[in-house]
Amino acid sequence: MEKEVTRLEKSLEERNLQLQSSTSASEMYDKELDDLRTLLSATRATADASAQSAESAQLQCTALAKELEKKKILLERT
Repeated sequence: MEKEVTRLEKSLEERNLQLQSSTSASEMYDKELDDLRTLLSATRATADASAQSAESAQLQCTALAKELEKKKILLERT
């Protein structure tokens, strides 16, 4: 009976160590996941800002091209 109790205690200790290791790994992955979410959020914000800037630049280019075309037509008339 004592041998069985000793064996069970040892088995319990081993499983406890495995659980602690698993919990530690899980906490580490959870933190990494949070860090990646933060990075993704920042990247999205940067991408959104870049897209808005590109759209603004495109609108400015279109406006300048129209103005240039108008001036070209005026020059051709004179």
